[in-house]
Amino acid sequence: MKRAHIFLQWQYVKHSCHHFPVTYKNYLVNLKFWNWLSPQILLWLLMIGAVLIFTEPDGAWLKPWLRLNIKLCEVESWSEMQVILKSFI
Repeated sequence: MKRAHIFLQWQYVKHSCHHFPVTYKNYLVNLKFWNWLSPQILLWLLMIGAVLIFTEPDGAWLKPWLRLNIKLCEVESWSEMQVILKSFI
């Protein structure tokens, strides 16, 4: 049986709702009290956006923010990232 990961296929699906990515980005960027969020929660929110919502052009603002929160969470491997992400599921 051949297995395919859903996220590999997801990248080819176009967003049917253009309003949602803009709203999600605005929420993150304009978050008034982001400093009270733990870096782990913010990392989870950013990863959800990176995997499911945002497109390549969003990388300009998203990647530096992701790197910062990865550093703040002291993540040095994908398995460490998975532990953080799974803790919110």
